[in-house]
Amino acid sequence: MGLQIWLPLNGDLTNQGLDQTVAITNSGATVNTDGKIGKCYAFDGTQYVKVQSPYLKSYLSDSTVPFSMACWIYLNSDETDRVIIFGNYNANPFVNWELLGSGVQRLAAGGTSNYMNKDGGTATPKIKWTHLAVSYDGTKTTFYMNGK
Repeated sequence: MGLQIWLPLNGDLTNQGLDQTVAITNSGATVNTDGKIGKCYAFDGTQYVKVQSPYLKSYLSDSTVPFSMACWIYLNSDETDRVIIFGNYNANPFVNWELLGSGVQRLAAGGTSNYMNKDGGTATPKIKWTHLAVSYDGTKTTFYMNGK
């Protein structure tokens, strides 16, 4: 299948993956020059980047299909609320990747007839860039932090 959606978020919102039908909308996130690698986007808790893709919607409609996601994240020292990394709580089916208030990763996915909710890993550190990844092989969820 190959890499379908890759959003470097380095100052523009261009998909570098294979799926060129992606529609990307910025809802208030600001470009910051202090990214881990080049630029990054800053979010204040109400801002988001919306990614719409017919491929993504059909792909996520089957919760047995393997997928993986990764990102660099920087948490402020005062961050105590849940942080949505990827997700859409208003969709059916849905996949949500988030950090709980404790900093632990959670992957939740579901549709009309099935639901999965997995927590794992250690708390994500604050005031430092951290690489997070989650992999789902169709049955098992694995969380990674800085490659481990």
